[in-house]
Amino acid sequence: MPIENIQLQRTNITIVYRELDFGLVSLDKLTGIFPREPQPIVTSFPDVLVIQYPNGVLLQLLDRRLRLDDRSSDLSRSPLSAILGPIVTAAGQTDLVAYGYNYDVVFGLTGVDDSGAFLVDTFLKNPSGIEGKLNGALGRIKLELVYDVEDSRYSLRLESPNSDNVLRAHLNVHYADKELVTDEDSLGKSLSHHYECLHRSLKELFA
Repeated sequence: MPIENIQLQRTNITIVYRELDFGLVSLDKLTGIFPREPQPIVTSFPDVLVIQYPNGVLLQLLDRRLRLDDRSSDLSRSPLSAILGPIVTAAGQTDLVAYGYNYDVVFGLTGVDDSGAFLVDTFLKNPSGIEGKLNGALGRIKLELVYDVEDSRYSLRLESPNSDNVLRAHLNVHYADKELVTDEDSLGKSLSHHYECLHRSLKELFA
């Protein structure tokens, strides 16, 4: 069952700190991350800071987390690897607990008319037995696979957004007790490596 046209919709880097001290945040540095771009839109409250940059990058500081989102459809064109280091420095936080990368993609399944039914038939051993226990007909499922790869934990979620041949996948790559990678070249290679792993995993799962 070959897959077709994997499209990247979002890449995210999330850093979890033991706590957020907003007194250490340099707002001037954060708003100046893209000096050649117009000024970003800033939304701030005592325990929340959100910065929407004109190029589509979104920065959020809240709930002990720094979240950095980019919706570039081409990972090689994403600015995340270039800006994470300066953003982490400007945020001023030091007590890191964990961090991770997140990828959202959509893709099609060749020869499939209903991807939700396909997930049910492929990954459930006894769907009719489950339907009997539920006293209802299964239309679709959400599948989550959690597995360890080298020094990271992968969490891969699969779901069918509509009754067609399209599936949506979300991959979280989680690191705990590991030094944060902020060097542009190293981070770029790491982001690309895990994205390539996602591609390979999807192709193997639906071969």
